Amino acid sequence: MAPRRQVVKIEQVTVLLGGFPALARCDFDVFEAEIVLIAGSNGSGKTTLLKLCAGICGFREGSVRVFGVDMKGSRADVRKFVGYVGHATLLYNDLTVRENLKFIASCLDIPFERAFEYASEFGLSGKMLDQLVGTLSAGQRKRVSLAAAFSRECELLLLDEPHASLDHEGKEFLEQVSIRFRELGRSVVVASHEFERMESIADRRYQMDSGRALKL
Repeated sequence: MAPRRQVVKIEQVTVLLGGFPALARCDFDVFEAEIVLIAGSNGSGKTTLLKLCAGICGFREGSVRVFGVDMKGSRADVRKFVGYVGHATLLYNDLTVRENLKFIASCLDIPFERAFEYASEFGLSGKMLDQLVGTLSAGQRKRVSLAAAFSRECELLLLDEPHASLDHEGKEFLEQVSIRFRELGRSVVVASHEFERMESIADRRYQMDSGRALKL
């Protein structure tokens, strides 16, 4: 069997936020076609680690390579391969679900049909597509945001607390779509307090502790 391609390689990285070490000599890696779970309490460095992988966070020392690109150079070079979903849904409240998905698809130059396919996988179909996003519950908004992110079918998808606000059905949709993403040869990294929800489908697990990623 051919060795799997390494997607992310982080070695001895320190990130300071306001003088505080959000990451401290942190090591972390991700390979293609795997689901990686990151657990940890608030302030342990989960979000900073994901932003580092996404190329939207600088670092003080150490080495970061994403898809072989040295992130001390142009971080923009890897962003077309990487998707990131943070705590904010970044949707337009005065547009319907359908209009939001079409707008996002046009901005990302992906087929509308693909966006609606993923929306359906997250239980968004029928009349719900024509509801204004501003009238949706927090969990429904999260489903729209996740559907849009997965529809990019990027090589690496980073999800920061994706279970937040989702109901039981929404969490099951997330797990099913993550598994299918892995089957397509793509990688999903999930930072979550709900460790037990993703543990059964994760290939590898890390625990964040004082800015370091400890393998479990």
